[in-house]
Amino acid sequence: MKALHHSTLRGLWLLVWLALALARPPAGLGQSPPATPAQAARIKAAVEKIGVAGEITVESLAGERYHGAITEIEAVSFELAEVDLQQKVSLRYDEVKKVSKGYGRKKNIHGQRIPPRRSRIVAIAVLGGLFGLLLFGALGTK
Repeated sequence: MKALHHSTLRGLWLLVWLALALARPPAGLGQSPPATPAQAARIKAAVEKIGVAGEITVESLAGERYHGAITEIEAVSFELAEVDLQQKVSLRYDEVKKVSKGYGRKKNIHGQRIPPRRSRIVAIAVLGGLFGLLLFGALGTK
């Protein structure tokens, strides 16, 4: 019984460590090359699909992340009201690496917002791990 308790605690610590590791953004490895016209057009289409007043997460080619609501969409750039900086930020489509709808409401232990997709992945991983521990514990007691 004591060995099962020790392995269960070890499994829980492993899950906590994994969740924290996934929630932390990767360190930047330098600047990316400029976006191609096709990439800029794809970013523009995604911004237009989200629309004015839509919540958005933007990752720039420099590795910076912006979270906020779109206030203006133009031919070569767009503007958003950044929620953390509490100011408007203007970005050109060719400066943007990736955009996604919505923005993470909670912040990780580093004070950074967690992108919505990563939040879902971490939640699924934690729930799956807990289910696995419960199943392992139920099978181990018989």
